[in-house]
This record gives sequence, structure tokens and C-alpha cells, in this order.
Amino acid sequence: MTCIYNKNLALQICDRSGSFEDRTLNLIVNNNQDSLQIKIRDPSEFTFNYTETIDLGDYEILRAKQNLDINFNEFVGNLLEMLQQIPRREMFLRCEVSEKSCVLVFYNKSKIKSIIYVTLELHATSQKEILNEVTNNMHHIKDSNERLQLQVSNMKKIIANKDADIRILTNNIAKMDSKFQKVLKEVEDTIITKSRDFEYQLLKKIKILVQRLDELFDEVNTLKKKSIMKTESNSRLLRSIENLNIENIKFTNSIDQLEQKNNELQLAKMSLEKTVSNLRSILSERDAANRELQSKNEELRCDMEKATIIVAQKTSNIDELRRDLIQANQMLVNFNNHYDSKVKIIDNLQSSLVAKNQAIEEAKTKNYQLQREYDEYKAAYNSETQAKLKHELFMAQNKIEELEKSIRNTKKINALLSEKVNKIGI
Repeated sequence: MTCIYNKNLALQICDRSGSFEDRTLNLIVNNNQDSLQIKIRDPSEFTFNYTETIDLGDYEILRAKQNLDINFNEFVGNLLEMLQQIPRREMFLRCEVSEKSCVLVFYNKSKIKSIIYVTLELHATSQKEILNEVTNNMHHIKDSNERLQLQVSNMKKIIANKDADIRILTNNIAKMDSKFQKVLKEVEDTIITKSRDFEYQLLKKIKILVQRLDELFDEVNTLKKKSIMKTESNSRLLRSIENLNIENIKFTNSIDQLEQKNNELQLAKMSLEKTVSNLRSILSERDAANRELQSKNEELRCDMEKATIIVAQKTSNIDELRRDLIQANQMLVNFNNHYDSKVKIIDNLQSSLVAKNQAIEEAKTKNYQLQREYDEYKAAYNSETQAKLKHELFMAQNKIEELEKSIRNTKKINALLSEKVNKIGI
């Protein structure tokens, strides 16, 4: 059997009291070569379930009753076309529900009145088929629950992996931060030691220069004192002055060299500051990546909580279906007990009916014997005996009529019991 239509439709329900109600019903059409099965049911109420199978013979009866001008194959195609027109409001469908059946009315609206195209009568689905559908729905929900649980477990694994990656990145960032602090401290220590050495060397050179200048001033003073007395030592003084000038030039060159070294240290300090700024930018990028990973982790946790809520809802639905199945089983047990009691009553009535039929047959045979004896001995008996026999015959006929009346009452009771049993079975 091939399913050619399976959709949920918002339909208008008309019950026996004439009141209308809007419901969302599931309409299923199955095609099996020379037969067509139509099923309509309410997924939220398993008792609302009607099915009808239309074969070629049933369609010919339907065609004759409703004056249809198409054959069975054309009817299947037109039925699918009408069902597809319902969501577009090009065709309308309503359900007229009675005690044992549901009539689907396909109609269209004109300016004057509604035009009915075709009506299909569906009968209540058997309890066994409803139980099979409920069981299949439970299996489907169980399978979907298992798939959701598998997805939740996969999400948990993904979240655990992401947490591990975040922990690894956090450890790497901490290691890089510690390395950066160590390098920064080493750079600062190097700059401090170099600057201290430079200051010490500069101060040492300055002290030496100051001492030499002091010595020169002393010598100049001594020379001034002695210049008056020792003019012949002018040449020696000039040479000493020249030597001092040479030494002064040397000290000037050493000062220039120290300044050059200071400039080199300043350049090294600037390059170290650039490396420090680069390391800080890398650290900020890693912090941004860490925040992004934390946001993704929060999103994954939210998805996991939603999946947990869906699993809880599916579990509650399964519990409700289990309770409904237990109620249906209890109804079936009560129906079976009631049916057994009714069957016993019917058996007793049938046995009493058989006994009464036997009594009627015996009365008929006795009546026939009396009639035959009456015919045989009619000529021999006088009028008095004939009157007596007529009276006996009249009494026998009255008994026969009473027996037939009791038989008719018994048949009526049997028919009423059969109707009640059929109603209970449906």
C-alpha cells in the first residue's frame, strides 16, 4: 500500500448536536492498485480515528448515489487535486461526525450557496488498528528520543573538547605571559645594569679629568710662581701644556666614544620597547580569542540546556502515551468481560429459543395428529363429540398462538441484545 497524501489540515467539525469546532486533523490517503484507503484522525485524541477503504465495487455504488461522471482512476486524481486545493482556499472540507461514522464533505462556495462536489463516509477505526497506531507512534517517539539523546551526548563531547581546548589555550597564554614578564624583567635589568655601568665609567672619567685639571691648575700656579724666577723653563712648560692638550683631546675622544655608546644603548632600549609593544598586542589578540571561545562555550551550553528541555518534553509525552495505553488496555479488558457476559446471555436465550421451537414443533405434530384423527373419526362421532373435538382444537390453536407470540418476543429480545453487543463492539 502506497501513501499518496499525508498532511495536517485545519478543518471544521460538525457534531451530532449541530455545533461547530475547528480542529487540526491528520488526513492520510493510501492507494493499493484497485482500492483506496482514506483515514482521518486527531493526533491529540486517539479516540477520534475514522477509516474507510473504497474498492471498485464500493466506488460504483458511490458513483451511482452521487451521480459522478468519472471512473475510479480519475476519482483518485481528482481527490488528490481537491485535497491540494484546500490550503489555498480554492476548495473547502468539513467533517460531520456521528456516533459511528464521519462524513467528509468536499464543497465550494459561490455567491448564492455552497456547492457540494462529493461526500465520503468513513467509519470508526477498529480498536486493534488504533492500538497499532499508538504503538507505532510510541516507537517513533522513542526513536526520536534516542536520536536526541545521541545528539546531546555528541554535544557534551564537543563541549568537553572545547573546554579542553580553552584550558590548553589558557595554559599557553599563562606560559606566554610568564615568558613575557621574564623577558621584560631581563630587558629592564640589562638596561639598568648598562646604564649603571655607563654612569660609573662616566663618573670615573670625569673624576680623572677633574683630578688632572686640578693638577694642571696646580702646575699652572706653580709655573706662574716660578715663571718669574725660571723663565728658562718656558719651553718645558710649553711642552707640558702641549702634552696636556693632547691628553685633553684624548679625553674628548673618549667622551665622544661614551656618548656614542649611550646612543647605541638608547637604540637598543627603543628596539626592546618595540618588542614589548608587539608582545602586548599579541597578548591582547590572545585575550580576544579567549573571550570569543568563552562566548562559543556559553552558546554551546545554552544549546545543551535547550536539548535537555526537549528531551524532558519528549519523556513527558511518552509517559502520557503510556498512561493512555494502560487506559485503553483496561477498556479492552472491561469490554471483553462485558462481551463474555453478553455472549453467555445470548447462548442461554438461544438454548431457550431452541427448546421453545421444539415445543412448537411437538404442538404442531400433536395438532396434525388431532386433525388427522378428527378427519378419520368425523363420520363416526355424533354432534356432541364433534363439538367437544372442536373445543379441544380451539384450545390447541390458542396454545399455538401463545407459543408463537412468546417466540416473537424472544426474537425481539435477541435482536435488541445483538444491537447492544454490536454497539459495545464498535
